[in-house]
Amino acid sequence: VEEVGEHVLHAAADAFAMQQRSEVEKLGAALDVILTSTKLREAFQARDRERLLALAEPVLARLQERSRITHWYFHTADDAPQVFLRVHRPGLFGDRPQRVTLRRARDTGEMGAGLELGRTAFALRVVQPWIHDGRVIGYVELAEDIDHFLTAMKGRTGDEYGLSVQKRFLDATAWAATVRPRATSWDTPADAL
Repeated sequence: VEEVGEHVLHAAADAFAMQQRSEVEKLGAALDVILTSTKLREAFQARDRERLLALAEPVLARLQERSRITHWYFHTADDAPQVFLRVHRPGLFGDRPQRVTLRRARDTGEMGAGLELGRTAFALRVVQPWIHDGRVIGYVELAEDIDHFLTAMKGRTGDEYGLSVQKRFLDATAWAATVRPRATSWDTPADAL
């Protein structure tokens, strides 16, 4: 029984890793296309949030419908990048995310990807530097809510999946803001959510 259980656990971990790679490739391919848009670039460089939102909203609606992409961010190119626009929550901007994926993209000049808790979701995130005329003008991020990610895994394998996260790795306030209606009490005795 123990051997079978270990085999099932390893198979689930392999399926999770394969699904994550597949979803990162999908998000990265969508970013590659987005980063070629002259209209989006011009609106971003002009810091015209309204025009950028008007251009990006219908694209995000299509990405949500076809590819389960739920979040789209435009970040400034500062040393500590600032959210210029959350297409999925346009009224929430100006904060400086401290996520590893964004830091990796900034520090390496290459794509940063991973599962992270942000201000609006626990999601699989992919961040690309936006390079124009040889310099970084900002960063663009696409993300897929973890619920969609786990649903895609179930569709691939037929198995049920969930994540266990130790509370010591999370900020209680960020967690509560992110999972609002679905939240279990942070103060429950369990050490994992």
